[in-house]
Amino acid sequence: MKKTPIIFLILLSGLLFYGCNKPENGNELPPEEEPVQYREMPDVLNLVKKASVIKEIASSSTTTLTGGVLEADLTVTLTNGMKENIFIISADLDRDSIFARVALPSMEKPAGEWPRRTLTTMAYNLDLKGGLVIAMINADFWNTKTFVPRGPVHSNGYVISSTFEPSGNKQGISFVSCSSDNKINIDYSSFYSADATLFPNVTGSGLMLTWDGKQVDNSSWPADDRHPRTAIGYTKDNFVYFFVVDGRNEGVSEGMTYDEMGCIFEALGCDRAVNLDGGGSTQLLVRDPFTDKFQIRNKPSDGTERAVINAWMLMEKL
Repeated sequence: MKKTPIIFLILLSGLLFYGCNKPENGNELPPEEEPVQYREMPDVLNLVKKASVIKEIASSSTTTLTGGVLEADLTVTLTNGMKENIFIISADLDRDSIFARVALPSMEKPAGEWPRRTLTTMAYNLDLKGGLVIAMINADFWNTKTFVPRGPVHSNGYVISSTFEPSGNKQGISFVSCSSDNKINIDYSSFYSADATLFPNVTGSGLMLTWDGKQVDNSSWPADDRHPRTAIGYTKDNFVYFFVVDGRNEGVSEGMTYDEMGCIFEALGCDRAVNLDGGGSTQLLVRDPFTDKFQIRNKPSDGTERAVINAWMLMEKL
């Protein structure tokens, strides 16, 4: 019986504590955390409309592949009457969840012929290894006899190759890199050696399309030199663009010239942009957000996927 007052006091103090601290409405939930505010993604369709080379956009669609990565598919008519099917991926590389990386068939430098794989094969091999594969484009040119890439190859911090093998048609004269803090850079091959150790991801590239935000004059190339093309560009505020245009399909998608692509990259606000391997190699792969499966979005001019030597990809952290 002597313990009863003590027990009573303990219970009473608990009730008093609860009564002093309970919310006015017993059903109230704790306040929710403020949602993270992300910067606005570029309005790709309206930006492309401003390109002087575009006469009209016949049809368009925009798909959110994941937070910070959008896909825009456009059917356009150029001012010269040519029809084009264009695919543009825009990504916010300032988001902690999104990063760029070089995809390879193998992380080892071969003693002989370099291996090639389709984007789909590389995507399945690399998916879930450090992140989810969201989008990929083919990257560097290669020597069609030896299958050696025209430019250096770094992937995820591994330097596979550090040499250039330029060709007469402006292949292997420049490079694309991504730094450890997720910033894309495009520059000429003469600047590679000085900063090579700073870039965990690098591929070679070709002709410059924009420089310091302005279209590079590539008018010396003939106007009928139009093909399927792949290109990459970035803005000073760290948005990156993957660009693919189908070609060699008369009346449907003719392919583009370097000047036409440069005009569009300038309209997109890209500080620098550069041409990558084209022709039958031109391919865009995405992770379809509705099916969660990998798809080739464009129509490769070979009629099927071509195995390539490397690729640039966007990944989302797990």
